Amino acid sequence: MSVAPLRPCPHPHCGRLCRGGRCSKHPRASASARGYDSRWAKYAALWLLRLPWCGQRQDGTFSREHSWCVRRRLRKPAEVVDHIQPLSLGGELLDPANHQSLCASCNVRKGAG
Repeated sequence: MSVAPLRPCPHPHCGRLCRGGRCSKHPRASASARGYDSRWAKYAALWLLRLPWCGQRQDGTFSREHSWCVRRRLRKPAEVVDHIQPLSLGGELLDPANHQSLCASCNVRKGAG
């Protein structure tokens, strides 16, 4: 049985070691508190209708940067609209140039990297 390694909490100035993301003192804010409202839900649904494959960007091209599927030449349906630059690092919520379609596996892989 493997156990995830301890990593520092990503909250600024915390540094507590924890497994699986954040420490108990700094839980992640809810999706609505982070700006993911009904406008986002509608936007994301339309995005995935137009760009349904993992690794697709705004112009329809496939990017290898965050898509393991594209790197392996797989055509896998996307499940999420990912922010290329996270909102926490200055990315814009509804900026199409900051979005890409990803499958759940690639999205988790990107977040862990």
